[in-house]
Amino acid sequence: MHKEIGRLQFMAFAMAIFAVQWATNLQLAYTSDLFTILGAKSSQLSYLWLAAPITGLVIQFLLGPISDATQTSWGKRRPYLLVAGILFSISVACLAYSHALWVAVLLLWILYLTQNASLAMTRALTGDITPSTQLAPMYTLQTVFTALGAIFAGLIPLLLTHFLPQVTAATKGSLSPIVKGIFMVAGIVGLLGIVGLFVIVKETPAKIKRHTQGLKSFFQDFASALRHIPTAIKFFFRPAIFYLVWTIYHLDFFSFCFSATFLWLKGGR
Repeated sequence: MHKEIGRLQFMAFAMAIFAVQWATNLQLAYTSDLFTILGAKSSQLSYLWLAAPITGLVIQFLLGPISDATQTSWGKRRPYLLVAGILFSISVACLAYSHALWVAVLLLWILYLTQNASLAMTRALTGDITPSTQLAPMYTLQTVFTALGAIFAGLIPLLLTHFLPQVTAATKGSLSPIVKGIFMVAGIVGLLGIVGLFVIVKETPAKIKRHTQGLKSFFQDFASALRHIPTAIKFFFRPAIFYLVWTIYHLDFFSFCFSATFLWLKGGR
């Protein structure tokens, strides 16, 4: 029987969902412009945006069995929630500062991987610690704040474009400074939401045997969970990895690596 959770925990879940959803939807308004500025053709944009559905299909299936097999003093969901939240915030904040198309695409994949991981762990943590009598209002509140995050994220570009069209216009080779600042704020908001949830909501630690404690055992459990992922999930995971490599290859990633290595060798002479 789970202990009833209070209003503070309710709001921690709601604000985490709101922060992640707000940050994710905010970058939707500007990322296509960023891709175009960095050299992507309009016909390529639909392929670049496949990051969202593919990562959503894969990561939520992966993290379920992996986190179920994890045993730490922080619980089994909160470690993944914290790591995913930090990486999500960094990818959102850095996306607008991408200097090359392959960097932007890679950051977008990291963004959606960690966004899906954050939301998956939030939902799993909700089910783990919330008593059955409070599940309905909890999920209702999370749904409402998901919608609010999307609405507020959509309003900001609309208002900026209406009142500050010249300030928000893209400059040659990059997004405008104010848009870059918006991405930075979105990353900070996402981080605050996830860290707030991590700090406020406590997960009952699993009973850990002495020899399974420590960072080494955490990675051992992680590797063991990966080995035991169902075959059906691996079937979807492999094409997603192939598509990511294929996309970056066609964005001249390896050409960039070759050029960087050549310049480094030339400069060392």
